[in-house]
Amino acid sequence: MRLGEILLFLTPFALYLLWRVAALRAPVLMVWVAGGAVALIAAAIWWYGLQRSLPHGAPYAPAQMQGGRIIAGGPGRGVP
Repeated sequence: MRLGEILLFLTPFALYLLWRVAALRAPVLMVWVAGGAVALIAAAIWWYGLQRSLPHGAPYAPAQMQGGRIIAGGPGRGVP
């Protein structure tokens, strides 16, 4: 295995261990850290949703199957 794959695998376990050790020393601080993390994730999801949404009234055509082939759909392709 490559070192990068091993590090990607072990990173969540190391972060969890760090979380557990820190929670024993300062439990109130960890509640604030967890709340901040949840708020940050919620803000990231909200931002991503705004970036990926179509403008109001923009046409969207779903994918279709014609002659045994799948024709890609998507925004701006008009209503079929």
